[in-house]
Amino acid sequence: MTQSLSQQRRIDFLRHIVNRVLASSKVSQQIIDDIKKAVGRAEDRFKFDAFSGDVKRLADYIRSRDFDDLVNILKSTPEGLDVLRRILEEAKKAYSDIPEVVEAIEQRLKELGEPIKGEIRREHPIRRLAEKLQEKGFRIIRVNEKEALIEVSKDAMRIRILGARVKDSKIIADIEVHGLSAANEDEFVDKLLKLTS
Repeated sequence: MTQSLSQQRRIDFLRHIVNRVLASSKVSQQIIDDIKKAVGRAEDRFKFDAFSGDVKRLADYIRSRDFDDLVNILKSTPEGLDVLRRILEEAKKAYSDIPEVVEAIEQRLKELGEPIKGEIRREHPIRRLAEKLQEKGFRIIRVNEKEALIEVSKDAMRIRILGARVKDSKIIADIEVHGLSAANEDEFVDKLLKLTS
């Protein structure tokens, strides 16, 4: 008796790929929850789960605006795009015999700027700074490399770091701090700079 492809394949995108990659990442629990909800909603809409749906429909999801939303969630965290690449690479391996899924994944990886094999990707200084802040307990709200912008929060403070660039091996940026009195602002900025140096 032969089994259909969907019966044979019990590798599920959300449960076996997305969840496993997220579990080994440094992404915050809030981002993990947002990703799981987004993929869960997409699974209901596109019916690509491995148990009661058709995995081929994953290609439709990867090409959709719903997947654009997932990309935007992951862009908001310093290692988000690397996590997304790992998810897509794992899915590409798992579904290598489904050409339409592989094609959709390859197109997305190209859009994300898939690292070329053998190339050493130099991390953007804004990402390094955001990661340091996250390690020190700040919640990352938004990171935008093109605008050289980081927005973070901690307790009642909200901080925007603008125009970050590297000069003579130092990060230079304008810092806006909201939620502190003017008297404490200079002291806080000095502490912030020491934390990230």
